[in-house]
Amino acid sequence: MEDCIENECTIEEREEYEQYICCGSVVYSGVDYGKILEQAEEEADIILWDGGNNDVPFYKPDLHIVIADPHRAGHELTYYPGNVNVRLADVVVVNKVDSARKEDVELVIRNVRSVNDKAIILKANSVITVERPELIKGKRVLVVEDGPTLTTAGWLLAQGS
Repeated sequence: MEDCIENECTIEEREEYEQYICCGSVVYSGVDYGKILEQAEEEADIILWDGGNNDVPFYKPDLHIVIADPHRAGHELTYYPGNVNVRLADVVVVNKVDSARKEDVELVIRNVRSVNDKAIILKANSVITVERPELIKGKRVLVVEDGPTLTTAGWLLAQGS
Protein backbone atom coordinates (compact mmCIF):
# COMPACT_ATOMS: atom_id res chain seq x y z
CA MET A 1 0.00 0.00 0.00
CA GLU A 2 3.00 2.26 0.52
CA ASP A 3 3.67 2.10 -3.23
CA CYS A 4 0.12 3.33 -3.91
CA ILE A 5 0.72 6.32 -1.66
CA GLU A 6 4.22 7.00 -3.01
CA ASN A 7 3.03 6.82 -6.62
CA GLU A 8 -0.04 8.94 -5.92
CA CYS A 9 -2.51 6.32 -7.14
CA THR A 10 -6.02 7.59 -7.74
CA ILE A 11 -8.95 6.31 -5.71
CA GLU A 12 -10.00 4.25 -8.74
CA GLU A 13 -6.55 2.69 -9.05
CA ARG A 14 -6.41 1.89 -5.34
CA GLU A 15 -9.85 0.32 -5.57
CA GLU A 16 -8.52 -1.99 -8.31
CA TYR A 17 -5.24 -2.86 -6.56
CA GLU A 18 -6.02 -3.07 -2.83
CA GLN A 19 -7.77 -6.43 -2.86
CA TYR A 20 -4.77 -8.07 -4.53
CA ILE A 21 -2.18 -6.30 -2.40
CA CYS A 22 -4.01 -7.27 0.80
CA CYS A 23 -3.88 -10.92 -0.35
CA GLY A 24 -0.12 -10.67 -0.80
CA SER A 25 -0.15 -10.54 -4.61
CA VAL A 26 2.23 -8.40 -6.63
CA VAL A 27 0.53 -5.79 -8.82
CA TYR A 28 2.20 -4.10 -11.79
CA SER A 29 0.78 -0.95 -13.28
CA GLY A 30 1.78 1.66 -15.82
CA VAL A 31 1.49 2.74 -19.42
CA ASP A 32 4.40 0.79 -20.91
CA TYR A 33 2.74 -2.63 -21.14
CA GLY A 34 5.76 -4.18 -22.82
CA LYS A 35 8.04 -3.17 -19.96
CA ILE A 36 5.49 -4.33 -17.38
CA LEU A 37 5.20 -7.72 -19.08
CA GLU A 38 9.00 -8.13 -19.25
CA GLN A 39 9.37 -7.43 -15.53
CA ALA A 40 6.46 -9.69 -14.60
CA GLU A 41 7.88 -12.54 -16.70
CA GLU A 42 11.15 -12.31 -14.75
CA GLU A 43 9.37 -12.52 -11.40
CA ALA A 44 6.36 -14.82 -11.86
CA ASP A 45 5.50 -18.30 -13.10
CA ILE A 46 1.89 -17.35 -13.85
CA ILE A 47 0.73 -13.91 -14.99
CA LEU A 48 -2.93 -12.96 -14.75
CA TRP A 49 -3.40 -9.97 -17.04
CA ASP A 50 -6.66 -8.12 -16.50
CA GLY A 51 -7.22 -5.94 -19.52
CA GLY A 52 -10.48 -4.58 -18.25
CA ASN A 53 -13.43 -4.09 -20.53
CA ASN A 54 -11.67 -1.78 -22.93
CA ASP A 55 -8.64 -3.75 -24.08
CA VAL A 56 -7.64 -6.28 -26.68
CA PRO A 57 -4.47 -8.13 -25.64
CA PHE A 58 -1.30 -6.90 -27.28
CA TYR A 59 0.29 -10.32 -26.80
CA LYS A 60 -1.02 -13.89 -27.21
CA PRO A 61 -1.88 -15.27 -23.79
CA ASP A 62 -1.63 -18.99 -23.07
CA LEU A 63 -5.26 -18.86 -21.93
CA HIS A 64 -7.62 -16.06 -22.97
CA ILE A 65 -10.62 -15.79 -20.65
CA VAL A 66 -13.54 -13.45 -21.40
CA ILE A 67 -16.54 -12.62 -19.22
CA ALA A 68 -19.91 -12.15 -20.96
CA ASP A 69 -22.89 -10.44 -19.35
CA PRO A 70 -26.34 -11.84 -20.24
CA HIS A 71 -27.96 -8.68 -18.88
CA ARG A 72 -26.73 -7.15 -22.14
CA ALA A 73 -27.28 -10.10 -24.44
CA GLY A 74 -26.25 -9.31 -27.99
CA HIS A 75 -23.50 -6.88 -27.06
CA GLU A 76 -20.95 -9.71 -27.29
CA LEU A 77 -21.31 -9.43 -31.07
CA THR A 78 -21.97 -5.73 -31.54
CA TYR A 79 -19.64 -3.83 -29.19
CA TYR A 80 -15.91 -3.30 -29.65
CA PRO A 81 -13.58 -4.57 -28.25
CA GLY A 82 -15.80 -7.20 -26.62
CA ASN A 83 -16.68 -8.73 -29.97
CA VAL A 84 -12.98 -9.16 -30.78
CA ASN A 85 -12.27 -10.73 -27.41
CA VAL A 86 -15.12 -13.23 -27.85
CA ARG A 87 -13.60 -14.32 -31.15
CA LEU A 88 -10.14 -14.71 -29.58
CA ALA A 89 -11.27 -16.37 -26.34
CA ASP A 90 -10.27 -19.83 -25.22
CA VAL A 91 -12.84 -19.65 -22.44
CA VAL A 92 -15.99 -17.52 -22.20
CA VAL A 93 -17.61 -17.26 -18.78
CA VAL A 94 -21.26 -16.27 -18.99
CA ASN A 95 -21.63 -14.55 -15.64
CA LYS A 96 -24.71 -13.57 -13.61
CA VAL A 97 -26.76 -16.56 -14.76
CA ASP A 98 -28.48 -16.53 -11.37
CA SER A 99 -30.00 -13.10 -12.04
CA ALA A 100 -30.34 -13.04 -15.84
CA ARG A 101 -33.25 -14.31 -17.87
CA LYS A 102 -32.70 -17.87 -19.10
CA GLU A 103 -33.39 -16.85 -22.71
CA ASP A 104 -30.70 -14.12 -22.48
CA VAL A 105 -28.14 -16.61 -21.15
CA GLU A 106 -29.00 -18.95 -24.03
CA LEU A 107 -28.73 -16.09 -26.56
CA VAL A 108 -25.25 -15.17 -25.33
CA ILE A 109 -24.15 -18.80 -25.62
CA ARG A 110 -25.55 -19.06 -29.18
CA ASN A 111 -23.88 -15.80 -30.14
CA VAL A 112 -20.51 -16.90 -28.78
CA ARG A 113 -20.81 -20.23 -30.63
CA SER A 114 -21.67 -18.39 -33.86
CA VAL A 115 -18.26 -16.66 -33.92
CA ASN A 116 -16.10 -18.99 -31.83
CA ASP A 117 -16.93 -22.68 -31.93
CA LYS A 118 -13.73 -23.67 -30.09
CA ALA A 119 -14.15 -21.70 -26.87
CA ILE A 120 -15.09 -23.50 -23.70
CA ILE A 121 -18.24 -21.85 -22.36
CA LEU A 122 -18.84 -21.82 -18.61
CA LYS A 123 -21.83 -20.45 -16.71
CA ALA A 124 -21.29 -18.66 -13.42
CA ASN A 125 -23.45 -17.17 -10.73
CA SER A 126 -22.61 -13.77 -9.34
CA VAL A 127 -23.20 -14.28 -5.65
CA ILE A 128 -23.12 -11.35 -3.27
CA THR A 129 -21.24 -12.10 -0.04
CA VAL A 130 -20.33 -10.03 2.98
CA GLU A 131 -17.55 -10.52 5.52
CA ARG A 132 -19.77 -10.04 8.57
CA PRO A 133 -23.35 -11.01 7.68
CA GLU A 134 -24.49 -10.63 11.28
CA LEU A 135 -24.20 -6.86 10.88
CA ILE A 136 -26.92 -6.79 8.21
CA LYS A 137 -29.10 -9.77 9.12
CA GLY A 138 -32.73 -8.69 9.13
CA LYS A 139 -31.96 -5.28 7.61
CA ARG A 140 -32.82 -3.90 4.19
CA VAL A 141 -29.60 -3.70 2.18
CA LEU A 142 -28.80 -1.83 -1.01
CA VAL A 143 -25.92 -3.23 -3.08
CA VAL A 144 -24.23 -0.71 -5.36
CA GLU A 145 -22.08 -2.33 -8.03
CA ASP A 146 -19.45 -0.30 -9.80
CA GLY A 147 -19.35 -2.66 -12.77
CA PRO A 148 -20.37 -2.00 -16.35
CA THR A 149 -23.92 -3.28 -15.94
CA LEU A 150 -24.81 -0.22 -13.89
CA THR A 151 -22.31 2.47 -14.78
CA THR A 152 -21.27 2.22 -18.41
CA ALA A 153 -24.17 0.39 -19.98
CA GLY A 154 -22.50 0.02 -23.36
CA TRP A 155 -19.54 -2.11 -22.32
CA LEU A 156 -19.80 -5.86 -22.07
CA LEU A 157 -16.67 -7.88 -21.77
CA ALA A 158 -13.80 -7.94 -19.35
CA GLN A 159 -10.85 -10.05 -20.01
CA GLY A 160 -9.96 -12.37 -17.03
CA SER A 161 -12.08 -10.42 -14.63
